[in-house]
Order: sequence, then structure tokens, then C-alpha cells
Amino acid sequence: MSRHMQVSMLAAAYNRATAPALFCLFQYQALAKFLQNQCMTTPPLIINIITSLLHVGWCTFFVVKLGLGNTGAGYANAMTWTTQWFLISLYVMRIAPKLGMSRRDVFLPGKGTFQEWGKYLKIALPCVLQMSSEWWFWEINALLVGFLGTVPLAAHVAANQFIGLSFMPAMGISSAAAALIGNMLGANRPTDARRYVKVCIFCNLLVWLTIGIGVLFGRHAVASMYVRPGEVSVLVQSLLVIFAFAGLPDTTQHIMSGALRGMGKMAAGSVVYLVSYYGLMLPTGYALAFKFGYGVRGVWYAFGIGTSIAVFVFSLILARTRYDALAKKISKGLHD
Repeated sequence: MSRHMQVSMLAAAYNRATAPALFCLFQYQALAKFLQNQCMTTPPLIINIITSLLHVGWCTFFVVKLGLGNTGAGYANAMTWTTQWFLISLYVMRIAPKLGMSRRDVFLPGKGTFQEWGKYLKIALPCVLQMSSEWWFWEINALLVGFLGTVPLAAHVAANQFIGLSFMPAMGISSAAAALIGNMLGANRPTDARRYVKVCIFCNLLVWLTIGIGVLFGRHAVASMYVRPGEVSVLVQSLLVIFAFAGLPDTTQHIMSGALRGMGKMAAGSVVYLVSYYGLMLPTGYALAFKFGYGVRGVWYAFGIGTSIAVFVFSLILARTRYDALAKKISKGLHD
């Protein structure tokens, strides 16, 4: 893949350190989503705050105290994920009777666990495809940028680190949108469901305007946190400028996809992502980067174009949604 051997070896060491704890991460995320769908968002938030503070200690211990370097960072992540799963499991076990569950059900499958898997997979597979296709796109982009050279790749990775941080509010709003809209439709309250769609989109607009303005005026400081002054720093700053504008359609489409998940329209979201991300953004990014000479900036320009089109299509889907009929359908399904 045209990567330096030492970089590949360091990446492999990090992956070996984190891989055993991936199961804990997956279990934590599943339980956190379960609580969020019960409109219980505070416990996962508190657990994340606690484990984030502990993570600093884990990093200090493994990376600095033991001198394990990159491998130590992997061990720190593994400890954080394991702690998250342990804490949220304790909480769910504590409240299980209130949710109509036995404490045994938190860890072990019951008799009815494997019933009606057809209905479950009909919802789960499009949802997995919808969520994963968005993240896979960034991994594929990293491979694509790698062929542009070490400087563009370093700038791309550094800018992506900040993007991941600034994208967190949108992820939270998207999860809230899915839970709130799903609950409103299940309670046969279509007017409230429609209102929450607008509220979540508007909240994201306010949040992103704040973040975008901060990125524009603070791009020099942001770049200095990740790289030293030089060619990479200049390129990181230019990518952050693109992101300050492209981030608005990106976060908006993420909120809209959360709303569609709450409505049970995961298949529609998956199709939009496959077309906009892989049918449009990847070819456009390749053309702008290699054929037209824009380099890594071309990949990011394509990102703004593709997410804007996704927002347009999602807007059409949401505008044509018949909330009354959808609420009756979902309520009937829950009753049955």
C-alpha cells in the first residue's frame, strides 16, 4: 500500500494491543444504544466522562511510566473500553428489573433471544450499512491520499483527528433524533415527531456555526496542536478551511440520517450513502486529486459536494414523509 515499513509495524503493534478489547467496545456501544433508545442518555454520558478522565491516567501509565510508546496507547484504549463495558453493565444490571428484564439477560441470551431474527435483520442490516458506509468512506480516502505522498497523508490524518472531535456534537444530536423521533412515532404522536426533526436540524445548525467560525479563526492554533510549523501545518490549515464550510452539510446529513433511522427508513439512508459517497464523492475526489492536480484538497472538495447532495436528497425524503401514516404503522406494529 506504499506505506513506510516502520509506520506499518507501529500500526500493527497498536492494533494487536487494542484488538482483544474490541469485544468490550462493541458490547458497551450496544448497551449505550439500548439506553439511548429508552431516552436514558445521561448514564452513558457520565460513564464517558469518567472513563475519559481515567484514560489520561492509563495513557500516562502505559506510554510514559512503562515506556511502551505506541503499543502503550493501544493498551490504554483497551483498558478504557473494558472499563466502559464494566460500568455500563453494572448500571444496566441495576435497573434491569425496572425495564422488564432479568439481570441474567444483560450478559446471557434467553429463550426468546433468537426468535424473529428475520425481522431483526431486516432492520439491522440496512442500519449497519448506513452507519458503516459513512465511516468506511474515510478509511478508503486515507488509502487514496496515501498515494499522494507523505505530506498530504500527514495533513489529511491530522485534520481528520480534529474532525473526529468536532463531529461529536453531531453524533450526539443524531442519536437523540433517532431516539426521540422513534419514541414519538411509537407513541402515535406524529406532530411531535415532525417537530423534533426540525428542532434537531436547527440545533445542529447553531452548533456548527459556532464550530465553523471557531475553526476559521483558530485554524493556526488547531494545526499547531497536531503538527510542527512547516509544509504539513500549512496544508492542515487549508484543509480546516474547507472543512469549516463542508462540515455544515456533513453534520446536517448525519442528523437527517438519524431522523430516518428513528422512522425505520434505514434502507433509504443506505442507498443515499452508497450513491453520494461511493458513486459520487470517491470518483470526484480521485479526479480532482489526481487528474486536475488539486491533491488532497480535491478529496476534501469532493467531500463537501457529496454531502451537500446527500442533504438535498434527505430533505426530499423527509419532506415527503407522511408522519401520520407512519405513526399508525409503527404503533400497530408495536401493538401486534
